[in-house]
Amino acid sequence: MIRGVSMQQSSFSYKKSLGIRSLMVIIPHEDDEINTAGAAIYSAVKEGIHVKCVFMTNGDWVYPAFVRFDETLRALRLLGVEKEDVIFLGFPDGGNRGERSVYLHGLDKPVDAGGRTETYGYDDIVDYHYEKYGQHQKYTWEGLLEDLKDVIVSNRPDALMVTDFDYHVDHRMLSIAFEKVMGSILNEPGNTYEPLVFKGFAYATSYVSYKDYYERHFLSSRVYRKEMRYLDCETDNPVYEWDKRIRFPVASACRGPGLLHNVLYKALICHMSQKNIEHVRQVFNGDIIFWTRRTNNLAYKGIVTVSSGEGSYLHDFQLMNTKRIADEKPAMEDYLWVPDDKEKWCRCDFEVPQHIEAMALYGNIEDTGRILKGKISFSNGFSMDVGPLKKQGHETFIAFPPQDEITWVRFDIEETEGDCAGLSEWEILPSIHVCNPFIQICVDGHFAYDWYVYPGEVPVISCYSAEKIGELRWLLDGQEISLQELNSQIKNIQQSSIVRAELRDNPEVWCETVIAPADITYRIVSSMKKGIDQLGVWWEHQMEKTPHHKLKSVRTFADYQRMKK
Repeated sequence: MIRGVSMQQSSFSYKKSLGIRSLMVIIPHEDDEINTAGAAIYSAVKEGIHVKCVFMTNGDWVYPAFVRFDETLRALRLLGVEKEDVIFLGFPDGGNRGERSVYLHGLDKPVDAGGRTETYGYDDIVDYHYEKYGQHQKYTWEGLLEDLKDVIVSNRPDALMVTDFDYHVDHRMLSIAFEKVMGSILNEPGNTYEPLVFKGFAYATSYVSYKDYYERHFLSSRVYRKEMRYLDCETDNPVYEWDKRIRFPVASACRGPGLLHNVLYKALICHMSQKNIEHVRQVFNGDIIFWTRRTNNLAYKGIVTVSSGEGSYLHDFQLMNTKRIADEKPAMEDYLWVPDDKEKWCRCDFEVPQHIEAMALYGNIEDTGRILKGKISFSNGFSMDVGPLKKQGHETFIAFPPQDEITWVRFDIEETEGDCAGLSEWEILPSIHVCNPFIQICVDGHFAYDWYVYPGEVPVISCYSAEKIGELRWLLDGQEISLQELNSQIKNIQQSSIVRAELRDNPEVWCETVIAPADITYRIVSSMKKGIDQLGVWWEHQMEKTPHHKLKSVRTFADYQRMKK
Protein backbone atom coordinates (compact mmCIF):
# COMPACT_ATOMS: atom_id res chain seq x y z
CA MET A 1 0.00 0.00 0.00
CA ILE A 2 1.23 3.50 -0.83
CA ARG A 3 0.33 5.80 1.99
CA GLY A 4 -0.89 9.29 1.33
CA VAL A 5 -0.41 12.22 3.66
CA SER A 6 -2.20 11.00 6.75
CA MET A 7 -4.76 13.02 8.66
CA GLN A 8 -3.55 11.36 11.87
CA GLN A 9 -2.64 13.63 14.71
CA SER A 10 -1.72 13.12 18.31
CA SER A 11 -0.57 15.08 21.31
CA PHE A 12 2.82 13.35 21.28
CA SER A 13 5.89 15.55 21.01
CA TYR A 14 9.47 15.02 22.07
CA LYS A 15 9.41 18.34 23.92
CA LYS A 16 6.18 17.78 25.84
CA SER A 17 6.09 14.01 26.21
CA LEU A 18 9.77 13.57 27.02
CA GLY A 19 10.37 17.05 28.40
CA ILE A 20 13.63 17.53 26.49
CA ARG A 21 15.32 20.40 24.68
CA SER A 22 18.44 18.57 23.49
CA LEU A 23 19.13 15.09 22.15
CA MET A 24 22.37 13.23 21.45
CA VAL A 25 22.31 10.18 19.20
CA ILE A 26 25.35 7.92 19.62
CA ILE A 27 25.96 5.35 16.92
CA PRO A 28 28.79 3.03 15.88
CA HIS A 29 28.95 3.58 12.10
CA GLU A 30 27.93 6.13 9.52
CA ASP A 31 24.42 5.06 8.42
CA ASP A 32 23.41 3.61 11.82
CA GLU A 33 21.96 7.01 12.68
CA ILE A 34 19.06 6.22 10.34
CA ASN A 35 18.76 2.54 11.21
CA THR A 36 18.63 3.28 14.94
CA ALA A 37 16.89 6.65 15.22
CA GLY A 38 16.30 8.29 11.83
CA ALA A 39 12.65 9.21 12.29
CA ALA A 40 13.32 10.42 15.84
CA ILE A 41 16.13 12.68 14.62
CA TYR A 42 13.90 14.20 11.94
CA SER A 43 10.95 14.81 14.28
CA ALA A 44 13.07 16.18 17.10
CA VAL A 45 14.78 18.68 14.81
CA LYS A 46 11.41 19.77 13.43
CA GLU A 47 10.29 20.50 17.00
CA GLY A 48 13.31 22.75 17.53
CA ILE A 49 15.21 20.27 19.70
CA HIS A 50 18.98 20.61 19.41
CA VAL A 51 20.16 17.27 18.01
CA LYS A 52 23.77 16.14 17.89
CA CYS A 53 24.95 12.88 16.32
CA VAL A 54 28.10 11.20 17.60
CA PHE A 55 29.84 8.49 15.56
CA MET A 56 32.13 6.13 17.42
CA THR A 57 34.05 4.86 14.39
CA ASN A 58 35.02 6.29 11.02
CA GLY A 59 33.42 3.32 9.25
CA ASP A 60 36.74 2.79 7.48
CA TRP A 61 36.85 -1.01 7.27
CA VAL A 62 36.13 -1.23 3.51
CA TYR A 63 35.72 2.37 2.34
CA PRO A 64 37.86 5.40 3.21
CA ALA A 65 36.64 7.57 6.07
CA PHE A 66 36.14 10.59 3.83
CA VAL A 67 33.55 8.64 1.84
CA ARG A 68 31.63 7.72 4.98
CA PHE A 69 31.91 11.30 6.32
CA ASP A 70 30.52 12.82 3.12
CA GLU A 71 27.63 10.36 2.90
CA THR A 72 26.69 10.96 6.53
CA LEU A 73 26.79 14.73 6.37
CA ARG A 74 24.55 14.72 3.29
CA ALA A 75 22.11 12.27 4.93
CA LEU A 76 21.90 14.20 8.18
CA ARG A 77 21.46 17.49 6.38
CA LEU A 78 18.28 16.05 4.86
CA LEU A 79 17.11 15.21 8.38
CA GLY A 80 17.89 18.74 9.57
CA VAL A 81 21.21 18.16 11.37
CA GLU A 82 23.97 20.49 10.22
CA LYS A 83 27.67 19.73 10.03
CA GLU A 84 28.57 21.54 13.25
CA ASP A 85 26.31 19.14 15.18
CA VAL A 86 27.95 16.00 13.79
CA ILE A 87 30.80 14.61 15.92
CA PHE A 88 33.26 11.95 14.78
CA LEU A 89 35.17 10.33 17.62
CA GLY A 90 37.44 8.89 14.94
CA PHE A 91 38.06 5.33 16.17
CA PRO A 92 38.62 2.49 13.69
CA ASP A 93 35.85 0.36 12.27
CA GLY A 94 36.40 -2.93 14.06
CA GLY A 95 35.84 -5.10 10.99
CA ASN A 96 33.43 -7.94 10.52
CA ARG A 97 35.01 -10.10 13.24
CA GLY A 98 36.53 -7.45 15.44
CA GLU A 99 39.93 -7.58 13.74
CA ARG A 100 40.56 -3.93 14.61
CA SER A 101 38.35 -3.55 17.66
CA VAL A 102 39.86 -1.44 20.43
CA TYR A 103 37.79 -3.46 22.92
CA LEU A 104 39.34 -6.74 21.82
CA HIS A 105 42.86 -5.58 20.91
CA GLY A 106 43.39 -2.16 22.48
CA LEU A 107 43.69 -3.00 26.16
CA ASP A 108 47.48 -3.00 26.51
CA LYS A 109 48.59 -0.99 23.49
CA PRO A 110 46.96 0.96 20.63
CA VAL A 111 45.38 -1.03 17.83
CA ASP A 112 47.12 -0.83 14.45
CA ALA A 113 44.31 -0.24 11.96
CA GLY A 114 45.72 0.04 8.45
CA GLY A 115 48.86 1.75 9.72
CA ARG A 116 46.97 4.15 11.99
CA THR A 117 47.09 4.01 15.78
CA GLU A 118 45.27 7.29 16.57
CA THR A 119 41.92 8.88 15.87
CA TYR A 120 41.68 11.00 12.76
CA GLY A 121 39.40 13.06 10.58
CA TYR A 122 39.86 14.33 7.06
CA ASP A 123 40.27 17.76 5.46
CA ASP A 124 38.06 20.13 7.48
CA ILE A 125 36.46 17.28 9.46
CA VAL A 126 38.43 16.92 12.69
CA ASP A 127 38.12 14.06 15.14
CA TYR A 128 36.67 15.02 18.53
CA HIS A 129 39.79 14.65 20.67
CA TYR A 130 41.97 16.66 18.31
CA GLU A 131 39.42 19.44 17.98
CA LYS A 132 39.16 19.78 21.76
CA TYR A 133 42.69 19.03 22.94
CA GLY A 134 44.93 19.59 19.91
CA GLN A 135 46.09 15.99 19.69
CA HIS A 136 44.65 12.71 18.51
CA GLN A 137 43.44 9.99 20.85
CA LYS A 138 45.19 6.61 20.94
CA TYR A 139 43.34 3.61 19.54
CA THR A 140 42.79 2.05 22.96
CA TRP A 141 39.80 0.92 24.97
CA GLU A 142 40.56 3.48 27.67
CA GLY A 143 40.87 6.16 25.01
CA LEU A 144 37.41 5.33 23.67
CA LEU A 145 35.87 5.41 27.14
CA GLU A 146 37.58 8.72 27.85
CA ASP A 147 36.31 10.40 24.69
CA LEU A 148 32.81 8.96 24.96
CA LYS A 149 32.48 10.18 28.52
CA ASP A 150 33.92 13.57 27.61
CA VAL A 151 31.52 14.16 24.73
CA ILE A 152 28.50 13.32 26.93
CA VAL A 153 29.59 15.35 29.96
CA SER A 154 30.65 18.34 27.86
CA ASN A 155 27.29 18.55 26.09
CA ARG A 156 24.96 17.22 28.82
CA PRO A 157 22.05 16.44 26.46
CA ASP A 158 18.63 16.00 28.03
CA ALA A 159 18.25 12.65 26.28
CA LEU A 160 20.50 10.07 24.64
CA MET A 161 19.59 7.52 21.99
CA VAL A 162 22.23 4.82 21.63
CA THR A 163 22.67 1.76 19.44
CA ASP A 164 22.25 -1.36 21.54
CA PHE A 165 23.87 -4.79 21.69
CA ASP A 166 23.02 -6.43 18.36
CA TYR A 167 25.25 -8.81 16.43
CA HIS A 168 27.90 -6.50 14.89
CA VAL A 169 31.02 -6.34 17.05
CA ASP A 170 31.14 -2.53 16.91
CA HIS A 171 27.50 -2.25 17.96
CA ARG A 172 28.24 -4.54 20.88
CA MET A 173 31.35 -2.53 21.76
CA LEU A 174 29.45 0.76 21.74
CA SER A 175 26.67 -0.65 23.90
CA ILE A 176 29.16 -1.88 26.51
CA ALA A 177 31.27 1.28 26.33
CA PHE A 178 28.26 3.55 26.74
CA GLU A 179 26.97 1.69 29.79
CA LYS A 180 30.41 1.72 31.42
CA VAL A 181 30.70 5.46 30.79
CA MET A 182 27.18 6.23 31.96
CA GLY A 183 27.77 4.21 35.11
CA SER A 184 30.93 6.20 35.76
CA ILE A 185 29.07 9.51 35.29
CA LEU A 186 26.12 8.56 37.47
CA ASN A 187 28.32 7.27 40.31
CA GLU A 188 30.44 10.41 40.57
CA PRO A 189 29.94 12.12 43.97
CA GLY A 190 27.55 15.05 43.70
CA ASN A 191 26.43 14.16 40.17
CA THR A 192 23.24 15.98 39.13
CA TYR A 193 23.14 14.86 35.49
CA GLU A 194 20.33 12.32 34.94
CA PRO A 195 19.46 12.23 31.23
CA LEU A 196 16.77 10.14 29.63
CA VAL A 197 18.46 7.12 28.04
CA PHE A 198 16.97 5.17 25.16
CA LYS A 199 18.72 2.20 23.60
CA GLY A 200 17.60 0.61 20.32
CA PHE A 201 18.73 -1.79 17.67
CA ALA A 202 20.03 -1.08 14.16
CA TYR A 203 19.67 -4.55 12.63
CA ALA A 204 17.01 -7.10 13.58
CA THR A 205 14.27 -4.47 13.95
CA SER A 206 15.43 -2.26 11.07
CA TYR A 207 18.25 -2.78 8.58
CA VAL A 208 17.77 -6.54 8.19
CA SER A 209 14.15 -6.78 9.30
CA TYR A 210 11.03 -7.65 7.31
CA LYS A 211 10.66 -6.23 3.79
CA ASP A 212 7.16 -5.06 4.56
CA TYR A 213 6.93 -1.44 3.42
CA TYR A 214 4.63 -2.30 0.49
CA GLU A 215 2.27 -4.47 2.49
CA ARG A 216 -1.40 -3.53 2.69
CA HIS A 217 -0.82 -1.70 5.96
CA PHE A 218 2.08 0.30 7.34
CA LEU A 219 3.27 -2.11 10.00
CA SER A 220 5.11 -1.38 13.22
CA SER A 221 8.59 -2.69 14.03
CA ARG A 222 9.01 -6.42 14.42
CA VAL A 223 12.00 -8.56 15.35
CA TYR A 224 13.35 -10.53 12.41
CA ARG A 225 14.38 -13.59 14.33
CA LYS A 226 16.44 -15.11 11.51
CA GLU A 227 18.95 -12.29 12.04
CA MET A 228 19.14 -12.73 15.82
CA ARG A 229 21.95 -14.52 17.62
CA TYR A 230 20.15 -15.18 20.93
CA LEU A 231 17.30 -17.19 19.42
CA ASP A 232 16.02 -18.25 22.81
CA CYS A 233 15.56 -14.58 23.77
CA GLU A 234 13.13 -11.90 22.61
CA THR A 235 15.77 -9.49 21.27
CA ASP A 236 19.53 -9.44 20.60
CA ASN A 237 20.00 -8.06 24.10
CA PRO A 238 18.84 -11.01 26.21
CA VAL A 239 17.84 -8.73 29.10
CA TYR A 240 15.08 -6.98 27.17
CA GLU A 241 11.46 -8.03 26.99
CA TRP A 242 9.63 -7.12 23.80
CA ASP A 243 6.55 -5.91 25.68
CA LYS A 244 8.70 -3.51 27.72
CA ARG A 245 9.79 -1.49 24.66
CA ILE A 246 8.81 2.14 24.36
CA ARG A 247 7.25 3.09 21.03
CA PHE A 248 7.35 6.54 19.46
CA PRO A 249 5.13 7.59 16.52
CA VAL A 250 6.58 8.40 13.10
CA ALA A 251 6.12 11.75 11.35
CA SER A 252 4.24 11.73 8.04
CA ALA A 253 7.37 12.79 6.10
CA CYS A 254 9.04 9.57 7.32
CA ARG A 255 6.10 7.37 6.31
CA GLY A 256 5.43 8.40 2.73
CA PRO A 257 3.63 8.90 0.43
CA GLY A 258 5.69 6.15 -1.13
CA LEU A 259 9.41 5.66 -0.67
CA LEU A 260 10.42 8.11 -3.37
CA HIS A 261 8.86 10.94 -1.34
CA ASN A 262 10.04 9.67 2.04
CA VAL A 263 12.69 11.88 3.68
CA LEU A 264 14.25 8.85 5.40
CA TYR A 265 14.58 7.09 2.05
CA LYS A 266 16.36 10.09 0.60
CA ALA A 267 18.68 10.18 3.60
CA LEU A 268 19.33 6.45 3.67
CA ILE A 269 20.36 6.20 0.01
CA CYS A 270 22.99 8.88 0.60
CA HIS A 271 24.97 5.98 2.08
CA MET A 272 25.80 4.54 -1.34
CA SER A 273 28.87 2.73 -0.04
CA GLN A 274 26.61 0.53 2.12
CA LYS A 275 24.18 -0.27 -0.73
CA ASN A 276 21.41 0.89 1.56
CA ILE A 277 18.90 1.15 -1.25
CA GLU A 278 18.66 -2.64 -0.97
CA HIS A 279 17.32 -2.26 2.58
CA VAL A 280 14.83 0.57 2.22
CA ARG A 281 11.77 -1.67 2.50
CA GLN A 282 13.07 -2.96 5.83
CA VAL A 283 14.14 0.23 7.62
CA PHE A 284 10.86 2.12 7.55
CA ASN A 285 8.32 1.07 10.15
CA GLY A 286 5.21 2.50 11.77
CA ASP A 287 6.92 3.14 15.10
CA ILE A 288 10.37 3.90 16.51
CA ILE A 289 11.27 1.52 19.31
CA PHE A 290 13.69 1.76 22.21
CA TRP A 291 14.20 0.39 25.67
CA THR A 292 14.54 2.91 28.47
CA ARG A 293 17.34 2.86 31.02
CA ARG A 294 16.70 4.79 34.21
CA THR A 295 19.39 7.20 35.37
CA ASN A 296 17.52 8.43 38.46
CA ASN A 297 18.45 5.32 40.42
CA LEU A 298 18.94 6.43 44.03
CA ALA A 299 21.63 3.78 44.49
CA TYR A 300 23.94 6.18 42.64
CA LYS A 301 23.36 8.78 45.36
CA GLY A 302 23.72 6.42 48.32
CA ILE A 303 26.39 4.20 49.79
CA VAL A 304 25.90 0.56 48.82
CA THR A 305 27.25 -2.18 51.07
CA VAL A 306 26.91 -5.95 50.71
CA SER A 307 27.29 -8.99 52.93
CA SER A 308 29.86 -10.41 50.50
CA GLY A 309 30.74 -10.40 46.80
CA GLU A 310 31.42 -7.52 44.41
CA GLY A 311 28.80 -4.89 45.32
CA SER A 312 29.80 -2.41 42.60
CA TYR A 313 27.96 -4.53 40.04
CA LEU A 314 24.70 -3.51 41.71
CA HIS A 315 24.96 0.11 40.55
CA ASP A 316 27.30 0.21 37.55
CA PHE A 317 24.48 0.77 34.99
CA GLN A 318 25.37 -2.49 33.24
CA LEU A 319 22.65 -5.11 32.99
CA MET A 320 24.94 -7.35 30.95
CA ASN A 321 28.61 -7.57 30.03
CA THR A 322 30.95 -9.74 28.00
CA LYS A 323 34.53 -9.66 26.76
CA ARG A 324 33.67 -11.94 23.85
CA ILE A 325 31.91 -9.61 21.46
CA ALA A 326 33.24 -11.47 18.40
CA ASP A 327 31.55 -14.72 19.44
CA GLU A 328 28.34 -15.66 17.68
CA LYS A 329 26.51 -15.86 21.01
CA PRO A 330 28.75 -14.31 23.67
CA ALA A 331 28.70 -15.71 27.17
CA MET A 332 27.97 -13.11 29.83
CA GLU A 333 30.66 -12.29 32.39
CA ASP A 334 31.72 -9.65 34.92
CA TYR A 335 28.25 -8.26 35.48
CA LEU A 336 26.70 -10.06 38.46
CA TRP A 337 26.76 -9.55 42.23
CA VAL A 338 26.82 -13.05 43.73
CA PRO A 339 27.08 -13.17 47.54
CA ASP A 340 28.82 -16.26 48.90
CA ASP A 341 27.91 -16.07 52.61
CA LYS A 342 24.87 -17.26 54.50
CA GLU A 343 23.22 -13.88 55.10
CA LYS A 344 23.22 -12.59 51.49
CA TRP A 345 22.09 -8.98 51.70
CA CYS A 346 22.72 -5.61 50.08
CA ARG A 347 21.96 -2.23 51.62
CA CYS A 348 21.93 1.38 50.45
CA ASP A 349 22.32 4.25 52.96
CA PHE A 350 21.47 7.85 52.15
CA GLU A 351 22.96 10.99 53.67
CA VAL A 352 19.82 12.89 52.66
CA PRO A 353 16.44 11.17 53.31
CA GLN A 354 14.78 10.00 50.09
CA HIS A 355 11.30 9.51 48.60
CA ILE A 356 10.98 6.03 47.05
CA GLU A 357 8.12 4.66 44.94
CA ALA A 358 9.47 1.54 43.28
CA MET A 359 12.35 -0.86 42.87
CA ALA A 360 13.64 -2.91 39.95
CA LEU A 361 15.77 -6.03 40.33
CA TYR A 362 17.69 -7.71 37.52
CA GLY A 363 19.03 -11.21 38.06
CA ASN A 364 20.97 -13.87 36.20
CA ILE A 365 20.89 -13.91 32.41
CA GLU A 366 22.08 -17.51 32.25
CA ASP A 367 20.47 -20.51 33.94
CA THR A 368 23.28 -20.71 36.53
CA GLY A 369 21.06 -19.50 39.31
CA ARG A 370 18.06 -17.40 40.30
CA ILE A 371 16.73 -15.62 43.35
CA LEU A 372 13.42 -17.22 44.25
CA LYS A 373 12.51 -15.22 47.34
CA GLY A 374 13.72 -12.04 48.97
CA LYS A 375 12.65 -9.22 51.24
CA ILE A 376 13.01 -5.46 50.96
CA SER A 377 13.10 -3.40 54.14
CA PHE A 378 13.08 0.35 54.72
CA SER A 379 14.35 2.53 57.53
CA ASN A 380 10.76 3.51 58.44
CA GLY A 381 9.80 -0.10 59.19
CA PHE A 382 7.99 -0.85 55.92
CA SER A 383 8.90 -4.18 54.31
CA MET A 384 7.57 -6.56 51.69
CA ASP A 385 8.41 -9.95 50.23
CA VAL A 386 9.46 -10.23 46.58
CA GLY A 387 10.21 -13.01 44.14
CA PRO A 388 10.84 -15.06 42.28
CA LEU A 389 12.95 -12.86 40.01
CA LYS A 390 12.29 -13.18 36.28
CA LYS A 391 14.56 -15.37 34.21
CA GLN A 392 17.09 -14.18 31.57
CA GLY A 393 17.91 -11.09 33.60
CA HIS A 394 14.55 -9.52 32.82
CA GLU A 395 13.34 -6.66 34.97
CA THR A 396 11.43 -7.60 38.11
CA PHE A 397 9.57 -4.37 38.82
CA ILE A 398 8.21 -3.79 42.32
CA ALA A 399 5.83 -0.93 43.04
CA PHE A 400 4.66 -0.14 46.55
CA PRO A 401 3.03 2.72 48.50
CA PRO A 402 5.38 5.73 48.32
CA GLN A 403 7.84 5.77 51.20
CA ASP A 404 9.13 9.11 52.52
CA GLU A 405 12.11 10.20 54.59
CA ILE A 406 13.95 6.95 53.89
CA THR A 407 17.54 6.87 55.17
CA TRP A 408 18.30 3.29 54.18
CA VAL A 409 16.85 0.41 52.19
CA ARG A 410 17.93 -3.22 52.28
CA PHE A 411 17.34 -6.33 50.17
CA ASP A 412 17.77 -9.77 51.73
CA ILE A 413 18.04 -12.92 49.62
CA GLU A 414 16.09 -15.64 51.38
CA GLU A 415 15.86 -18.47 48.86
CA THR A 416 17.72 -19.29 45.64
CA GLU A 417 18.18 -22.01 43.05
CA GLY A 418 21.42 -22.89 41.28
CA ASP A 419 24.99 -22.12 42.29
CA CYS A 420 25.42 -18.48 41.25
CA ALA A 421 22.17 -16.63 41.99
CA GLY A 422 22.66 -12.89 42.12
CA LEU A 423 21.78 -9.40 40.85
CA SER A 424 23.16 -7.48 37.89
CA GLU A 425 21.52 -4.20 38.89
CA TRP A 426 19.54 -2.81 41.81
CA GLU A 427 17.38 0.19 40.94
CA ILE A 428 15.84 2.21 43.77
CA LEU A 429 13.41 4.60 42.11
CA PRO A 430 11.98 7.92 43.33
CA SER A 431 9.34 7.82 40.59
CA ILE A 432 7.54 5.13 38.63
CA HIS A 433 7.16 7.17 35.44
CA VAL A 434 9.88 7.70 32.83
CA CYS A 435 8.08 10.27 30.67
CA ASN A 436 4.83 12.20 30.46
CA PRO A 437 1.80 10.23 29.25
CA PHE A 438 1.12 9.90 25.54
CA ILE A 439 -1.11 7.52 23.62
CA GLN A 440 -1.29 6.07 20.13
CA ILE A 441 -4.24 4.36 18.49
CA CYS A 442 -3.40 0.87 17.21
CA VAL A 443 -5.09 -1.50 14.80
CA ASP A 444 -4.13 -5.14 15.30
CA GLY A 445 -1.31 -3.92 17.52
CA HIS A 446 0.24 -1.65 14.86
CA PHE A 447 0.31 2.14 15.12
CA ALA A 448 -2.56 3.32 12.94
CA TYR A 449 -2.08 6.61 11.10
CA ASP A 450 -4.69 5.89 8.47
CA TRP A 451 -6.01 2.37 8.16
CA TYR A 452 -7.92 0.94 5.23
CA VAL A 453 -9.97 -2.13 6.02
CA TYR A 454 -9.80 -4.74 3.22
CA PRO A 455 -12.59 -7.22 2.53
CA GLY A 456 -12.41 -10.14 4.94
CA GLU A 457 -10.34 -8.25 7.53
CA VAL A 458 -11.60 -7.93 11.10
CA PRO A 459 -9.56 -5.08 12.58
CA VAL A 460 -9.17 -4.73 16.33
CA ILE A 461 -8.63 -1.23 17.69
CA SER A 462 -6.64 -0.70 20.86
CA CYS A 463 -4.43 1.99 22.38
CA TYR A 464 -0.75 2.03 23.25
CA SER A 465 0.65 4.06 26.11
CA ALA A 466 4.22 4.20 27.33
CA GLU A 467 3.14 4.77 30.93
CA LYS A 468 0.19 3.69 33.04
CA ILE A 469 -2.73 5.91 32.22
CA GLY A 470 -6.26 6.49 33.44
CA GLU A 471 -9.51 5.76 31.68
CA LEU A 472 -9.73 6.48 27.96
CA ARG A 473 -12.60 8.25 26.25
CA TRP A 474 -13.27 6.93 22.73
CA LEU A 475 -15.07 8.87 20.01
CA LEU A 476 -16.22 7.82 16.54
CA ASP A 477 -16.89 10.81 14.27
CA GLY A 478 -17.27 12.99 17.33
CA GLN A 479 -19.69 10.74 19.20
CA GLU A 480 -18.56 9.02 22.39
CA ILE A 481 -18.54 5.26 22.14
CA SER A 482 -17.24 2.31 24.14
CA LEU A 483 -14.21 0.49 22.78
CA GLN A 484 -16.25 -2.71 22.51
CA GLU A 485 -18.93 -1.01 20.42
CA LEU A 486 -16.27 0.78 18.36
CA ASN A 487 -14.65 -2.50 17.39
CA SER A 488 -18.05 -3.94 16.58
CA GLN A 489 -18.86 -1.09 14.19
CA ILE A 490 -15.43 -1.03 12.55
CA LYS A 491 -15.93 -4.63 11.39
CA ASN A 492 -18.59 -3.40 8.95
CA ILE A 493 -17.26 0.06 8.18
CA GLN A 494 -18.88 1.61 5.10
CA GLN A 495 -17.34 5.08 5.00
CA SER A 496 -14.29 6.96 6.18
CA SER A 497 -14.49 7.71 9.89
CA ILE A 498 -12.37 9.52 12.44
CA VAL A 499 -11.52 7.60 15.58
CA ARG A 500 -10.28 9.58 18.56
CA ALA A 501 -8.94 8.51 21.93
CA GLU A 502 -8.20 10.85 24.82
CA LEU A 503 -7.59 10.60 28.52
CA ARG A 504 -10.88 11.25 30.30
CA ASP A 505 -9.22 13.16 33.11
CA ASN A 506 -6.72 14.90 30.79
CA PRO A 507 -8.12 15.52 27.26
CA GLU A 508 -4.83 17.21 26.28
CA VAL A 509 -3.45 13.70 25.89
CA TRP A 510 -5.11 12.42 22.73
CA CYS A 511 -4.75 10.71 19.37
CA GLU A 512 -6.83 10.61 16.18
CA THR A 513 -6.75 8.33 13.15
CA VAL A 514 -8.82 7.71 10.05
CA ILE A 515 -10.37 4.29 9.49
CA ALA A 516 -11.83 3.71 6.02
CA PRO A 517 -13.03 0.84 3.83
CA ALA A 518 -10.58 -0.28 1.14
CA ASP A 519 -13.13 -0.20 -1.68
CA ILE A 520 -12.35 -1.26 -5.24
CA THR A 521 -11.36 2.25 -6.31
CA TYR A 522 -8.94 2.60 -3.43
CA ARG A 523 -7.42 -0.82 -4.09
CA ILE A 524 -6.85 -0.08 -7.78
CA VAL A 525 -5.34 3.35 -7.15
CA SER A 526 -3.22 2.04 -4.29
CA SER A 527 -1.91 -0.82 -6.41
CA MET A 528 -1.00 1.56 -9.25
CA LYS A 529 0.79 3.95 -6.92
CA LYS A 530 2.65 1.08 -5.32
CA GLY A 531 3.77 -0.20 -8.70
CA ILE A 532 4.96 3.22 -9.82
CA ASP A 533 6.87 3.75 -6.59
CA GLN A 534 8.49 0.31 -6.73
CA LEU A 535 9.51 0.94 -10.33
CA GLY A 536 11.06 4.27 -9.33
CA VAL A 537 13.01 2.67 -6.50
CA TRP A 538 14.16 -0.12 -8.82
CA TRP A 539 15.33 2.42 -11.39
CA GLU A 540 17.26 4.38 -8.79
CA HIS A 541 18.85 1.11 -7.72
CA GLN A 542 20.00 0.46 -11.30
CA MET A 543 21.37 3.98 -11.58
CA GLU A 544 23.32 3.46 -8.37
CA LYS A 545 25.13 0.31 -9.45
CA THR A 546 27.75 1.99 -11.65
CA PRO A 547 28.79 4.71 -9.17
CA HIS A 548 28.79 2.13 -6.36
CA HIS A 549 31.12 -0.05 -8.40
CA LYS A 550 33.39 2.94 -9.07
CA LEU A 551 33.32 3.77 -5.36
CA LYS A 552 35.04 0.45 -4.63
CA SER A 553 38.16 1.66 -6.45
CA VAL A 554 38.37 5.01 -4.63
CA ARG A 555 41.60 5.33 -2.65
CA THR A 556 42.21 9.07 -2.39
CA PHE A 557 40.05 12.10 -1.71
CA ALA A 558 40.89 13.36 -5.20
CA ASP A 559 39.55 10.09 -6.65
CA TYR A 560 36.34 10.60 -4.73
CA GLN A 561 35.92 14.18 -5.90
CA ARG A 562 36.43 13.15 -9.52
CA MET A 563 33.95 10.30 -9.17
CA LYS A 564 31.29 12.62 -7.73
CA LYS A 565 31.62 14.92 -10.74
